[in-house]
Formats: sequence, C-alpha cells, structure tokens
Amino acid sequence: MKANAFFFRSALGLSAVVLVLIAVGGFGWLLSAVASFLQVLPFSWHDCSLIDGCGMKTYVGPDSLGGFWLWGAIGLVAAYLLYHLVRFVWIVCDELGSIILKK
Repeated sequence: MKANAFFFRSALGLSAVVLVLIAVGGFGWLLSAVASFLQVLPFSWHDCSLIDGCGMKTYVGPDSLGGFWLWGAIGLVAAYLLYHLVRFVWIVCDELGSIILKK
C-alpha cells in the first residue's frame, strides 16, 4: 500500500511540475505577444545579448522559445507579487472599514 501512495505522490508532483512549465511558457508567450504588439520593448531583443552586448544575436528574444520561458517566469513572479499586494491592500481596507464603522 505504501508503494502505491509513493507512486501516486510522485505522479502528482511530476504533473505539477509539467503544469508549471506549461504555465510559464504560455504566460511568457502571452506577454511577449502583447509586448511585440504594443512595441513597448526599449530596444530590439534580436540584436542584444546579456553576455556580448548589442550587435550579437546570441540572446533569446521574447519571440523565441527561450524568450517565452524568460518572460513567462518574470510575468508569473510579477503576477504572484501583484496578487499579494492586492490582497494586502484589501485586508488593510477591510480592517480600516471595520474600525471606522465601529466608531
């Protein structure tokens, strides 16, 4: 019975990892598509590299597969932080409202 529980937890963990990877890639694709559409990037990612500087085409841009992962990771972290910021503001406003209503 313990072996079945181990394999079940392992399968759940592997599924969670795959879903996170799909979410990061998909969210990155969405962000890079929106950024490309709005042209909000400060310079062309095609011509710049984190290692060699601009002029080299070694950096993965937002419209390449590697760029999707990079933008997706940044976007998910930003969404997570924004969620907690909104939640914090909601709690503070709720507490302030209850304090004001008690008076």
